[in-house]
Amino acid sequence: FNSYPNKKQIFGKEIPENFRGGGINWYHKLFLVFIPNIYIIYLISFLYIAYLFLYNYYFYQEINLVYLSILFLSILPLLIHELTKGLKVGKALMTNLIFFIFLIAYSSNEFIKLYPDYILYFYIFFILLLILQSIHTFFYLLTDIIPSRMAPTILHNHLIKNNIKEFYTYNNSFNNSLVETMIYTYPNSFKVNYIEKINEVKKGFIVIPSTSAKSVSVESEKYAIENGDFNKDEELNILISQKFKTVKILAKIKTMGASKFFVHESEVTTYRHLILNQINYMDRYRGNAWIIEK
Repeated sequence: FNSYPNKKQIFGKEIPENFRGGGINWYHKLFLVFIPNIYIIYLISFLYIAYLFLYNYYFYQEINLVYLSILFLSILPLLIHELTKGLKVGKALMTNLIFFIFLIAYSSNEFIKLYPDYILYFYIFFILLLILQSIHTFFYLLTDIIPSRMAPTILHNHLIKNNIKEFYTYNNSFNNSLVETMIYTYPNSFKVNYIEKINEVKKGFIVIPSTSAKSVSVESEKYAIENGDFNKDEELNILISQKFKTVKILAKIKTMGASKFFVHESEVTTYRHLILNQINYMDRYRGNAWIIEK
């Protein structure tokens, strides 16, 4: 956050020194993005055990210390994160899934003991839950996480597939995580012509990188911080607003700027997304890259 000189203009309010990002509400919203099914079941488990703790005399007398210990264990990563003043980024909370399961397993065991006649329905419910969570995980793994993380390789593959040995692209920081990374990974594979504006190209192939300043790839880049989205090219602005309907698109490539998950790799972008609601559909659309033909 200290990289942003005009914090009030960008974030809509003054940001104190050494600001770490979203508050307690950030945890809640982050878990709903990453592990929605498990998190909701965790909350239900918490409420169920809290109910037993308050209204079931046997439970209160015999098991309350066990419950409090498991409850403490389930939120231990959150407590450590807060006490050590960790940055509010998604990867810092990945271990919390395992700790949530402790309380879920404990509450499940208590439910089965109190209602043994419902054990079959209980098992069916959990099997369906696991299936639902697996579908959620693999869907986003295949449609978001892997493609956006492999954008330079996917760009390379599309260029090879379309037999493109020479192309035009922008020479700015928005390209560092795409074309520049691809060139570094696959040296001497393409002839790259750098341009300032699309109208410099009379005929040829153009690689357009993510142009969103809210992408995690450029959240610490000076140009994106000071100027926002890359919008110096008027023709490109028109193409984006029209969703490239007037040109031939050879490929649309998802980058980390279009990802539902990589936005949480930075305390700045996750704060802007989950707390300030500053990242919308158009920002994620700008987070894609394209290969177009002119």
